[in-house]
Amino acid sequence: MGTDRDDELYPLETAWSIWELREQQKNLSYADTLFKMCTFKSVGKFWGYWNNILKPSQVLFDGFTRKRIGDRYVESFAVFREGIVPEWEDPQNRTGGEWSIRKELTGPVLDKLWEITVLGAIGEQLDEGDEITGVRVIHKNKKDKKDMVNFYRFEIWLRSQDRTKANQVLNRFLKLVNGTLDGDQWTTHDCQYKNH
Repeated sequence: MGTDRDDELYPLETAWSIWELREQQKNLSYADTLFKMCTFKSVGKFWGYWNNILKPSQVLFDGFTRKRIGDRYVESFAVFREGIVPEWEDPQNRTGGEWSIRKELTGPVLDKLWEITVLGAIGEQLDEGDEITGVRVIHKNKKDKKDMVNFYRFEIWLRSQDRTKANQVLNRFLKLVNGTLDGDQWTTHDCQYKNH
């Protein structure tokens, strides 16, 4: 997926990794379900990988269809700074918190908002420093019944529990998302904060 020279052109502030969380089997721990798909540290490498990875609407359960990808079902996608695992137990996440936003979305809107969220994180648009450790999208539909709606949750994971920094990140996220949406605007009332 590109050359070493790609990392010299349009480098990112930090390297990032794209992860998938696979459906948890009875004999597996949460950590066993995490799979790092790739790592990138430039804009070129990011797009090289991103354009070849299935979109959330193609993979995540949508309330109607459980989508098998090869030998697995995928529960969520995550993009985290390189060296940070998308689990609360990681030392960089342990003393932090997260914003979560649960919304009903159609497939095309889900894919667009996920891409905008990832671009905002890796492009340092949501955070001037390194407060964000990663972002995640997960389906929130019941597996045992057919929902009439498609609920998904976006998460922004933070390094600290500093609410001032957390609120700054949220406000930037909402501005970015609302600049993309036609119609329904997301507000702080749609968002929930919790400490890890």
